[in-house]
Amino acid sequence: MTSKKVFLSLLVAGLLIVFWAERVAPIAPSEPQPSSPHNVELASFFRIFRTPPEHLPKAEAGRVRDAVETFEPAARLSMLQLVDTAHGHLWLLATRRFACFVHARGAACAPKHEAVRSGVLLGIFNPPDKGQKALQDFLLLGLIPNSVDEVLIAVDSQRDIRVAVKRNVFAAAAKDKPLHVKRLLRRPKP
Repeated sequence: MTSKKVFLSLLVAGLLIVFWAERVAPIAPSEPQPSSPHNVELASFFRIFRTPPEHLPKAEAGRVRDAVETFEPAARLSMLQLVDTAHGHLWLLATRRFACFVHARGAACAPKHEAVRSGVLLGIFNPPDKGQKALQDFLLLGLIPNSVDEVLIAVDSQRDIRVAVKRNVFAAAAKDKPLHVKRLLRRPKP
């Protein structure tokens, strides 16, 4: 399978997860909604964007830019933040229209007005090959609004796990069990 086909299959899988999660478990932020889809102050909804932006090393700049320009050609990257997870690091960033993140295995962006409501989610897997006839190496990643503390994830429809959101990010992985987001769990209102 060519790298372009693999990238497209990962992109489609990620988008399906995002649309499925929104349909099944949309969250209604307790924070004010943006007045315009293109004029969202992300720092109001994502604490991570309140910190000073980080420098994107030249060695990673091309990869990050290429991944984001899949969603928005000639995008101007801003609000760069680096977050380390147990499953690799994520570059979080904003463009004029999108909130995005880039991981070594893929990238995801969502329009800002959708990101503040239900986050930015990405599901990644390795396709079958000659040695392994099934999908493998499942990874779920997300940039999640402040109002969410945990993400409820279904593992191969057999069991649910709760994954904590830290610095507006969550990550979960399984070697041979499909994962999908069931619900974003918000903190109780005082």
